[in-house]
Amino acid sequence: MDNGWTVSVAQGLANGATSGMGMTVDMGDLGAIDYQTSTSARGIGKIADMMPTADEDVGNGIDVDGSGTVGGLSGAVSGGITGFHYGNTISDMIEIGIGYQPKGVGTNSAGNISGPGGGASNLSGFIKLDPMDGLEIGFGTGESKTAAAGSSGNTDDHTTWYATYVYGPVTVGYQFSEVDRFGSSSADDERTRYAILYAVNDEVSISYQSHESDSSLSTESTDEDAEGWSASYTTGGMTFKVHRNSADGVSNAANNESEHTEVGVTFAF
Repeated sequence: MDNGWTVSVAQGLANGATSGMGMTVDMGDLGAIDYQTSTSARGIGKIADMMPTADEDVGNGIDVDGSGTVGGLSGAVSGGITGFHYGNTISDMIEIGIGYQPKGVGTNSAGNISGPGGGASNLSGFIKLDPMDGLEIGFGTGESKTAAAGSSGNTDDHTTWYATYVYGPVTVGYQFSEVDRFGSSSADDERTRYAILYAVNDEVSISYQSHESDSSLSTESTDEDAEGWSASYTTGGMTFKVHRNSADGVSNAANNESEHTEVGVTFAF
């Protein structure tokens, strides 16, 4: 645009149908605001998992039935998917983000506005700080529409904080997240993750991640534990990656175990 702003529009297609749409307005020093219908994260969701890895995170591919969609790892904070996100880097030390997902009305999903009744909107934000060379810390908080029955208009509270530190070829990280759910019949979640990444050289990296989630419900007395290993190797225009994840007590249920191994290669032309 004449004032230096940039407007971008994107649309995804899957099986001949629209899978997602978005628009981003980059306002330069004033930051950027975007709207997404089904992709990316809003607000606190941008920092839901900040642990270093050579490939995928420890929860990739973990489920309870092999479908990849049912009963994954618990305790993730969320700022919604359909909605707005504003982000800005204020200085070399500070980055902020604010997300807003409009409430769905009646039985409609978030962003739809027809029909009686209604739930709550999602509103959250985060701040990242780089107080010294190699150190990054971040904090996020927000609230989202609760899934508890008979609680239209009420919200769950989401909180997370993390720290990562780079020292030479080694990067270490720690993150704690908490979801305080509305009502006594829904499980509160506390999730702890830590990770270490070692860059052997410019071509080879390896990493390890650990995950633990604790549920507050007496019916979910089993802790959820997971760990994952990742490695990557780059030569010329090719990158080879592999990760192996395993978990016990998936979704805080006894006897729920899951393992996932994935090998991939990408080409840059």
